[in-house]
This record gives sequence, structure tokens and C-alpha cells, in this order.
Amino acid sequence: MCSRHDISEIRLKKIVMSEIRTHAEALELNETNVLEKLKKQLSVDNARCQEDTRQEVGKLRRRIRELEQMIAKLYEDKVSGTITEAAFTVLIQRSEQEHIQKMKRLDMLLSEVKKSGQTTANIQNWASAIRKHLHLEELNREAVDELIDHIEIGERTVVGGRCSQKVKVFYRFVGQIET
Repeated sequence: MCSRHDISEIRLKKIVMSEIRTHAEALELNETNVLEKLKKQLSVDNARCQEDTRQEVGKLRRRIRELEQMIAKLYEDKVSGTITEAAFTVLIQRSEQEHIQKMKRLDMLLSEVKKSGQTTANIQNWASAIRKHLHLEELNREAVDELIDHIEIGERTVVGGRCSQKVKVFYRFVGQIET
């Protein structure tokens, strides 16, 4: 059973503002270092994801070829009279349905691979967006929409008599930034 993961709006705003300021100031002080560090982080994340994706793409392509061969064989069997019309209809529907599903999944994965190849552009977009908010006094809707993809609120825990709670900010273009 999952416990409640809530936080007050005021506290959340302070945390997010602090994180935005920290990243904006670091970017202003040493842009090259920040961008290189972010590029390395995203490359590691992308490498793991791309390896899994590459393997799945290979499996999908093999299965799609198998299905295409099976479909061709089914038509040959139907014409030669090896299988009945009813059996052909059932088998061809299953094969074509699976073929369509595998093709959709393959297209989606190839689209993801293409998107992940835009790492440098994404980093530049993030840097440009965060730079605009260097002197942000109050967190507003515009800043949130421009910078943040989503926020994860962790479970509240008590450590050494002090209440603690993890808040993960995931930025548009780059995801969560390790500090």
C-alpha cells in the first residue's frame, strides 16, 4: 500500500525556486562545465536506454520478417488446398493483427531513438530557458510551464528526529538533473 506523498505549496515553491536558482547561477558562473556535465549525464542515461531499445528493435524486426513469411506461406497453403478456408481466415487474422502491433511498436521505438539523438539541442534549449529565470523572484505559471516537465514528491520520513522528504524536479528537455 502506498502512503500519501504530499507537500505544502509554499514549501514546494521554495524547493523548486531554490533548485532553479542554483542551476541558473551555476550556468552563469561556468556554462561550459554545467553543459558538459549535463551532456555526460544524459549520455549515460541515453546509452542505457538506447541499448535496450536497440535490442528490442532487433527482436521486433526479426519477428516482423517471420510474420511476413508466415503470411506468405498461409496464402500458398490456402491456394494449394493444404488448409481449409476457415483455418486460413483465423490464422491470417491473428498473423496480420500481430504484424500490425509489432509494426506500431517498431515505429514508436524508432521515433524514440530519433528523439534521443537530439541531446545537444535539448541541452541548449534547457540552458536558454533556465537562463531567462536567473533573477526569478517568485515562481509563476510561465516559469513552471517553460522549465518543468513534472515533479515527484517522495514519502515523508523521520530521520534522527527530523522530518525529511525527497522532491525530484524533472525539467523539460533534460529530465532530472543530478547535483
